Amino acid sequence: MANVLNSTEIARNLIIAQIKGCLPAALVDLRAARSDSKVSTGPIKKFFISEASQAHELPSVYVVTSGVSTNKDRGANFAAETIDAVVTVIVGDQNADQLTIKSERYTVAIKKILDNVPLVSGDGTIKIVPLVARLDYSPAFKMSQNDGTFRKEGALELRIEYFEQQF
Repeated sequence: MANVLNSTEIARNLIIAQIKGCLPAALVDLRAARSDSKVSTGPIKKFFISEASQAHELPSVYVVTSGVSTNKDRGANFAAETIDAVVTVIVGDQNADQLTIKSERYTVAIKKILDNVPLVSGDGTIKIVPLVARLDYSPAFKMSQNDGTFRKEGALELRIEYFEQQF
C-alpha cells in the first residue's frame, strides 16, 4: 500500500478535481429546475485546503480533512482507510434571502456530484467513494459594518472510503 501514507492528499485532490469539473453543470441543472434567474451561481473563485485560510473572493470552497480510520488489510474489495473531511462553500450576496438560496444551491450541487460517486486516480490505482453524512448551514453574517455583503457557509461532512489497488 504505497500511497496510504498520503491518502488524505490524494482524496482531497480527487474531490477538488471533481468539484472543478462538475460543479458548473450541476449548478446549471439546479437553476433550470428551479426556473429562477434572480439568484446567481457563478464559478468557484478559490479553493482552500486549510481552515486557517481566509476567503476574500466569493464563492470559495474549502476541502479540509480531519481524520483517518485505518482498516487493517482486509483485501482488495474493502476500503483501506476511511477519511473524514468537510467541504465548505462560502458565498456572498447583498440580499440575505438570495444568499440563503445561493448557499443551498451550491451545497446541494456539491452533494449531487460527490455523494456515493466513485472517483478514480489518473493511473487507475486508487479509488475513493465520498459519502455525505450531513449538511450544515451557518447563519448569514456580515464581515464588517462597512461592507453590505452578507456571507453564508454550507458544509458537507464526508466519510471517504479509500481503496488502493493491491500489488
